[in-house]
Amino acid sequence: MKKSVSMGVVLLIITLVASQVLVGSEPGESSLYAGIGTLTVDDFSFSPFLWFAGLNYDYHLSHRLMISPEFYIIAREFAFETAYLAPAVLLNVKINRLFAGAGVSKYFRVGEEFDDISSDISLKLNVGFMQHRLKIALFGIFNFDDIFADVAFGLTVGVKFTK
Repeated sequence: MKKSVSMGVVLLIITLVASQVLVGSEPGESSLYAGIGTLTVDDFSFSPFLWFAGLNYDYHLSHRLMISPEFYIIAREFAFETAYLAPAVLLNVKINRLFAGAGVSKYFRVGEEFDDISSDISLKLNVGFMQHRLKIALFGIFNFDDIFADVAFGLTVGVKFTK
């Protein structure tokens, strides 16, 4: 499983870099997205059901590079006694409508404790697709201490607010 995930990420990056048609954005261009999604741990059980909602801001540093701070609130099932505040910042490479990147995230627990998610500073890797006002991203969150222990995976679907 670990080798498959690593190989998949490497192949995706090679595919993105080898793309023949390169469409970039102008430096200084920015977009704000509101998104929702779901999160699961490495066994893909979705038990308990973790979902989130929040904002993502993309600021284009160049035609291909964008920095993307984000902030999500993660809830367990549909009980709001406990939640995580989940800020992150990623550096993404954008080619055509595809993007891939890496950054750091840190989860802050609010309310009662649930141990489904590590609250350590973690590596966040993502790949995704942007089309018009829609942004879809798959991501993985990995602990720096043991990269393949307590892994979390998620899917975000966002809608663009800005022009």
